[in-house]
Amino acid sequence: MNIQIELISASELADESFNIVINDLKPIETYRVEMFLSDYYCINAPMRLAHDVLWKSTATFVSDTNGIINISQTPSCSGSYEGISTMGLFFNAKPLTNKRKKLPNSLSKIPLLDHFFVGIKIMQGNTVIAERTFTRHYMSSQISHQDIYGKHFQGRLFYDKKAIKTPSIDYCER
Repeated sequence: MNIQIELISASELADESFNIVINDLKPIETYRVEMFLSDYYCINAPMRLAHDVLWKSTATFVSDTNGIINISQTPSCSGSYEGISTMGLFFNAKPLTNKRKKLPNSLSKIPLLDHFFVGIKIMQGNTVIAERTFTRHYMSSQISHQDIYGKHFQGRLFYDKKAIKTPSIDYCER
């Protein structure tokens, strides 16, 4: 069995939806798919949640007669969600710990997290039968950044390297 795990997306950008297709499974068998997100930043998570906290979701699927699980077409029988949801594993991932971090006072101490990892494990019982990791990016390769410090503010400016005059929105917090 040479199981293939594909992440299908129009781009590798974090805000682009994606589908997961698993090929070359045994037909009409039950499998658990686990998704792990590492170095992941979620705008809805508490500010003090450490960026290195691992996020996880699971779903149980039955492969079709061709030995395929297509997350956008195969319903989840149980796990973090049930039914058909292309982004169900991603949207239902939760932090495994509540590890907190102290917020830094200086922008220079805040790392630029420009990507995160999506790990997929295929389980049959308690055995990992296949796994693969994909990288998702928060910004395209033509975007650059610069830290800006003023008397009463600090911020990180993101801009297109190729653009000469473009508007921008900066978020600064004291």
